[in-house]
Amino acid sequence: MGRGRRRRRTWNNGAWCAWHWTTTSARPTATLLLTNPTPGSAVSYFLDGALTDNVPVPSSGGITITGLNSPGPHTLTVYTRNSRQDDRWRGLNSYTVTGLTLDDGATPTPAPPLRPWVLIVGDSITEGIQADDGADNSLRDCAFLVGQGLNAAGFDYAASACGYSGWLRPGDAQGDVPAAQILVLVPSGLADARVYPNGPAYIAALKAGFTAYHAASPTDRRTVLVDLGPDVALASPAYGGGVHPHAAGHAYLAPLVLQALLRRLRP
Repeated sequence: MGRGRRRRRTWNNGAWCAWHWTTTSARPTATLLLTNPTPGSAVSYFLDGALTDNVPVPSSGGITITGLNSPGPHTLTVYTRNSRQDDRWRGLNSYTVTGLTLDDGATPTPAPPLRPWVLIVGDSITEGIQADDGADNSLRDCAFLVGQGLNAAGFDYAASACGYSGWLRPGDAQGDVPAAQILVLVPSGLADARVYPNGPAYIAALKAGFTAYHAASPTDRRTVLVDLGPDVALASPAYGGGVHPHAAGHAYLAPLVLQALLRRLRP
C-alpha cells in the first residue's frame, strides 16, 4: 500500500495506507474500496486517531467508514490486520485497494512531506501471529509498536512480514517465499531451542549470511546486523511461553528494538 492514484495490492500484515481530506458536509461519508477474494482477512483503521478494529475484508465492494460526524479535515489510516497464512506470495490471497469514495463536499488535501523510511522485515512474529494473547493481530505486535515509535521520531515505515519465512524455511503454507531475504534484527532470545528447534541453526545461518553479504558488498553501510543479546528471552511463560510471544512479550521487545534502531538511524 502506498501513495498515488493507482490501486495498491498487498498481503503484508502491518502494511498501511493513509488518506487526508476536508469536507463541508454536515453528514460526511467515506467508503474504502478494499477487497480480498480469500476469506479470513481483516483490517483496522484509525479515523482522526480513533480506532475501529478487526473489520472483515469483503470479497468485493467496500467498507463503510464509521465515526465521520462533522465537517472539516479528516485523516484515515488503514492497516492490514491479519490474513490467512496461505497463497499470499503467489498473489491469490492479497488485499487490493482501489480507492476511497467521499461525499460531494469533500476535497483531498496534500499528503504530508515524504520522510526517511524504514522497512521492517520478518516472519510470523512480525506479522502478529498469536500476538493478541493467542489471536492473530498485527496491531499488537512489535513491528506496529516500533513503527509508531519511528513515526514519532521522524520516520515513516513499512512492514514486510510473512509467516514461515524464517531464515531456514521457504515461507507460507506453500513454501513459496523467494530465496533472497535480508534480516537486520536478531533478538537472540526468540531462538530458544526449547520452543524453536531451529534456533541455534537460525542464528548461525543469519550471522554467516550477513558476514558473506558484507564481504561481497563492503560499501553497503545501510544493512546492519543488530543483535539484541541473550537477555531477550521471550519464551518465558509471562510472554506467551512459545514460539509466538503474546502482547506482553511484544510490548517488552518493542522498546528494545526501537532503541537499537534509533541509535543507527538519522532522520
